[in-house]
Amino acid sequence: MGKNRKILIYSHMNRIYFIVALFFSLAVFYKATAQHKDKLTLSEAYQLAMANYPLTGQKSLLMEQTELSLSIIRNESLPALSANLEGQLQSESLQIGSDSPESPVFIDMPRESYKAYAQLDYTLYQGGLTHARREVEKANLEVGLNQLEADLRPVKDRINDLFFSIMLSRQQEQLIASSLSNIDASLQNLEAGYNNGTVLESEIIKLKVRKLELQNQQESVLADSKAAIKILGELTGLNLSPATELVLPNYNAVAEVELQRPEQQMYESKKLLLSAQEGTITALRKPRISLFAQGGVGYPNPLNFSDIGHAPYALGGIRMTWKIWDWQTTAQKTERLRVQQKRVDIQKETFEYNIETREDEFLEKMDALTRQIQNHQSIVALQGEILQQSEAQLNNGVINATDYLIQVNAELEARLRLHLYELQLQQLQVKYLTLFGTL
Repeated sequence: MGKNRKILIYSHMNRIYFIVALFFSLAVFYKATAQHKDKLTLSEAYQLAMANYPLTGQKSLLMEQTELSLSIIRNESLPALSANLEGQLQSESLQIGSDSPESPVFIDMPRESYKAYAQLDYTLYQGGLTHARREVEKANLEVGLNQLEADLRPVKDRINDLFFSIMLSRQQEQLIASSLSNIDASLQNLEAGYNNGTVLESEIIKLKVRKLELQNQQESVLADSKAAIKILGELTGLNLSPATELVLPNYNAVAEVELQRPEQQMYESKKLLLSAQEGTITALRKPRISLFAQGGVGYPNPLNFSDIGHAPYALGGIRMTWKIWDWQTTAQKTERLRVQQKRVDIQKETFEYNIETREDEFLEKMDALTRQIQNHQSIVALQGEILQQSEAQLNNGVINATDYLIQVNAELEARLRLHLYELQLQQLQVKYLTLFGTL
């Protein structure tokens, strides 16, 4: 029985170990594959790249800094308790009466004095200064966050460049593969003719040379595409492969759009910050009322000049301070803030002007590319018909390989040019929408 029980326990332990090992294996496998993407949209790439960008870490720091500043302001409005020690030595002191027996009163204050005391201060009214300081800190946070958004915007431009670089490389690779397929088919026909004695070997060699040239071009395009995919994966934090599908925004045409850049919010938040600072200046100009209490020990008694010994004491009261005349300093500080607000308005107008003046340029270029694409579609169709005729003529011995290769190159160039125009149009549309903040 004891042996069977040990075997049973050992069997259960093995099952537990197996389950634990399986769990960790699945966890590792999930971690390795969780970030793999078969399809990536442009908007997803924007979000992931900006979230993965080191500068984004400043957002939490900005919020933490603001929370600390607000906490400091809140604590500064609470009652303040301080410990103090004062001592002094003076050349003369108060003396009342004389030490003669005839004098009814004789007080001779010592020349040295000291007191040790604790003081409690509490501000009852400070003209809204605490509220104004809190508003300044909140406005500072908005400026920082909007500035961060503006600083992250160039990440979108980089993602755009990588997206279209990869897409262009893929289309080039497909077109080159199609041309290689045509050459392989023609080589089979020529080699059959060479075996029958109807085709010269030099014609076959010409096609083989062109095939090697296209293969080298294909390798170069693939290398560029892999490099761009790797960089895009590093920026987004994803595991991308050459098969990952890149998806562009779905739009048929781009018309005039409204400017929606983060820099605009940044300028507006700067104006709000200046307004909040104006509230602080106004609050400082108002009277301040506070309570105070003091208690300790002094020599001589700080409250009773007739007591020249060590004595405890206590006092308390209310205090008001109000700077009645400040030589127009408050008005000048307020005017300075308004001048700064006007400067911010000019900066915002200049920023918007520089972008909006480019709108017509983008729209004209997009219209021109649209017309070029329409014209070039006809060219590609005609070049395709000519290539079919040339292939039949090559197989029948009407033309040689050189003539055929010229037409292969012409048809390939036409298709490459068409796809280049289409990509240029898409890229121009994305740049336009990104520039105006729609994407």
